[in-house]
Amino acid sequence: MVCSTIHSVCERYQMVNSWLRAIGFYRGFFIVSFIPASIGLLMALRDGHPFSSLHFSLALLGIWAFHIGTNLINDYYDYLFKTDVINKVQTPFSGGTRVIIDGLLRAESVRNVAIASFAIGFIPLLILSYSIGLPVLLLAVTGCFSGYFYSAPPFKFAYRGLGELFIGLNFGPFILATSYFSQAQAISTDALIVSVVMGLFSAAIITVNEFPDYEADKETGKNNLIVRWGLEGGIGLYRFIIYSAFCFILLCIVSGILPTVSALSIPLLLRAEMIARRLHSSPQDVNVMTASSAGTIQVFVLTWLVLSGGLIYEIWKGMD
Repeated sequence: MVCSTIHSVCERYQMVNSWLRAIGFYRGFFIVSFIPASIGLLMALRDGHPFSSLHFSLALLGIWAFHIGTNLINDYYDYLFKTDVINKVQTPFSGGTRVIIDGLLRAESVRNVAIASFAIGFIPLLILSYSIGLPVLLLAVTGCFSGYFYSAPPFKFAYRGLGELFIGLNFGPFILATSYFSQAQAISTDALIVSVVMGLFSAAIITVNEFPDYEADKETGKNNLIVRWGLEGGIGLYRFIIYSAFCFILLCIVSGILPTVSALSIPLLLRAEMIARRLHSSPQDVNVMTASSAGTIQVFVLTWLVLSGGLIYEIWKGMD
């Protein structure tokens, strides 16, 4: 009886662990969607709009449900199209979660939970849309469509060289606008400009994460920009995206959209350049690729902390 109970508990733990692995929980991917949502919130508060914890919570729940659905449906189709199956390079940030390949979860279960996640995500966003306006629903439909068809046919954006663009849009303008609108019931030009910074960093993360998958993606026809332009061109693309992000930050500082203290994030460009140079010297070294992915996420998080700190300071000053 005791042995049976212990076995049952272990099985349940393994199942929960497998699903957490499948949705990207252990990879910390949810911070990537929380960052633009939090910046949207802080910008709305800085602009003098009252804080609604309910509205922000509804927006964040919908965003995270869509993020889960996107991760799962991408895992399912990368398994179905053999992209992850033949991939011999596994890093903490690429190569899929492999829960289907390792036999931990059934492919159909992953697909069904992905669809359910998208459906569940509409619940809080529909409530929010009913409360504050139709734009939330329009953003939700756009985010759901681009998230589902990131890998799914017939559009398969990630397979047609459009995945980086849609990642940038989803994790930049779409999320930040949803969060900002949840507080302001409007979308400001300043918020949209800052959202470009968020989108560029997200695009940089997915770009650097595609390096370990290069051979498998190329063989299975997942023609993302790294496959289309090659490793050398991919490093150039990574540099362009990162430099553009910091140029937008400078533009926001000069134009008064972001506080002057945000300039403290600019030295992080040196860290990003070091990542690009090391990747250029060893573009297919697993350790270098892993460090490049981790380093890019670190640059994004540190930039977020600096920008958030500046916005919080301005909110505090506005309360005096």
